[in-house]
Amino acid sequence: MRPGPDRLAAAQQALANLGVTVTDLQPQDTPLAPTFGEYLPIVIAAAGPGASRIYSTYWARMATIWGDRRLDDVYVSDIEAMKNTAAATARPSRHQHWARRCARWRKPTASWSPH
Repeated sequence: MRPGPDRLAAAQQALANLGVTVTDLQPQDTPLAPTFGEYLPIVIAAAGPGASRIYSTYWARMATIWGDRRLDDVYVSDIEAMKNTAAATARPSRHQHWARRCARWRKPTASWSPH
């Protein structure tokens, strides 16, 4: 059922009062977010050596897993899943054993007093 001429006139008047045209209500061609494969090289090129050393394995994992996905197409649950997979498949560092051992034997600093 099509609206009558009086309803169309009322709608046109309401739009005019708002300063809106029918064209303004049409979906605009908004640029799509880049994919991880497109954006990660930009991030890597802009990163300094310290950031690259720390984050390069994560960036490589993101490129492998999400390379064809758009930046706005990844959800918190995806990031949590990647974090859990990374933690489960991580190789132990040669320093981890020593760090745990030191932490077990160190004295709490809050209760220590030189007096």
